[in-house]
Amino acid sequence: WRIPKTESMKDVRAAERCVEFMLAWFMDPIILGSYPASMQEIVGDPLPTFTAAELELVKGSADFLGLNHYSTSLAEDSPEGAPIDIIKNGGMPDTHAKLSDNPSWKKTDMGWAIVPNGFKELLVWIHERYDSSRYPIYVTENGCA
Repeated sequence: WRIPKTESMKDVRAAERCVEFMLAWFMDPIILGSYPASMQEIVGDPLPTFTAAELELVKGSADFLGLNHYSTSLAEDSPEGAPIDIIKNGGMPDTHAKLSDNPSWKKTDMGWAIVPNGFKELLVWIHERYDSSRYPIYVTENGCA
């Protein structure tokens, strides 16, 4: 999950983009029939396109949503082209966001932030975006040593 580092609209949008690039990249085409608008805008032509026949096969084809969740980070807006540490950024340089942790958060032995509310917020986001009454959510992995 990604929490805006500040209350600025830039950071709010950055946090949303991060979740879209991390999760909606896969789920939106299957559930909603297209990639997230933020990905279409930032990535553009390299995103695969679906033919009408492919879209008919894919859209709505899920029986459930499987979720792996390990940690939460703070997200702040980062202008395009600004240097970003890809490892610390979850391997996603195209989000135009910089990730960090709140120093007060406890960490696992692997150094991952322990933020139970982040997990809850992610579940709420999935429920609201994808209608979990139609697509039940199964947590398939959570946490770390």
